[in-house]
Parts: sequence; C-alpha cells; structure tokens
Amino acid sequence: MLKRSVLKSVFKRHGAEGPFTRLVNDQKDVVDVLASFNISLEENEEAIIWYQEEARFLLVTDKQLIFQNSFNNHERMVLDLTQIREVNYVIAEQPRVKPSMFTVLEIIDFDGKRDLLEMEPAPVFTGIFQLLWAVIRTNIASKS
Repeated sequence: MLKRSVLKSVFKRHGAEGPFTRLVNDQKDVVDVLASFNISLEENEEAIIWYQEEARFLLVTDKQLIFQNSFNNHERMVLDLTQIREVNYVIAEQPRVKPSMFTVLEIIDFDGKRDLLEMEPAPVFTGIFQLLWAVIRTNIASKS
C-alpha cells in the first residue's frame, strides 16, 4: 500500500482542491465532520481527502474509500484500497459533457464488483482519478 504522503503528492501533482473538496492536513480538522456522518477510522488510518456536497460525500483514507451518493441510493459504501483493480471515466452518465467536467468514476474491485464515485469536476476529478491509478498499479504489482 502506498504511503499517505505519496497519495497526497499524486493528488496535488495532478489535481487540486475544490469548493467542496479538501486535502486533510491535520486529522483533528475532520474528527467532528466524520463523527457527524458516523464514520470512525481504524487505528493508524489517516484521512487524505474529504469531499462533501449536500448528502453526497467521499472520504479517501490511506486504507479505504468511504462514500455515499445518488448512484447507490445514498447508502454508505466502503471499499478497501487494496482491492481496487480498475477505475474508468463514466461517460454514459455524463452525455455531452466535456472531459474537464466529468464527475463520475467507476471503480471495479478484484471480484468484479462495480461502484460509482461522484465528486467535483476537474481538477478534483483528475487528482482523484490519478490517485486511484497509483493505488491500482501498486495493487496489480503486489498480486503478480
């Protein structure tokens, strides 16, 4: 698994924060927000990126993705980062939209389960996409 500092670096190199998305620089900054969503992190787990807009949210930690959006009927989903095999742009959900305005990614795990992530458009979208590709390259290399 990639270190938290590497994940943050990939996000910052390829993307940036947005109006609803923040890099977590101090874990104390997100404790109250996460508690309001009944999210507790594992021991030694650190939040990296927090996105919240109305009832949608996405938390990227150094171990998992925790998210809730309209594609999963606002049910909370949790994905272990080590199980992500593939990430794709979801063009069908975004017809006639320029790539810089994409907001949906499809995540596929090693069991073939598919989930949709919803977030802000670029540069946030681009940063998270590249962060997940870095995770996938590590996952595939470790399974070889």
